[in-house]
Amino acid sequence: MPTIEDVILRRDKRGVTGLRHALPRDYCTRAAHFMREHPGRVIIATGFYILSTHAPETDGPPGAIVLGRALESLGYLVNYVTDQYSRPLFAAVEVSDSQVFTFPIVNLEESRAQ
Repeated sequence: MPTIEDVILRRDKRGVTGLRHALPRDYCTRAAHFMREHPGRVIIATGFYILSTHAPETDGPPGAIVLGRALESLGYLVNYVTDQYSRPLFAAVEVSDSQVFTFPIVNLEESRAQ
């Protein structure tokens, strides 16, 4: 019987399956159990600028918002960390400004200070 991980990676086009050997076979189940055992605040990081396309990613932020809403329905307090290009997506779907931290796009030293 296929695992959750098998289903998720079935159509992998980004090479993520190359990392699978470094993780436990049931890493999704373990993550779910961890979440259940640690209620409270969750920080979801999403959104990044893709230098080669000169555009922000498009699939991460909507998925993060769906995940965040699911976690809120389970009682978690959700905050998001994103970049200036993806932040408008959060406002467009009425995620509270107080839930979203815009991480500046700066050099390594300034990023570490943040």
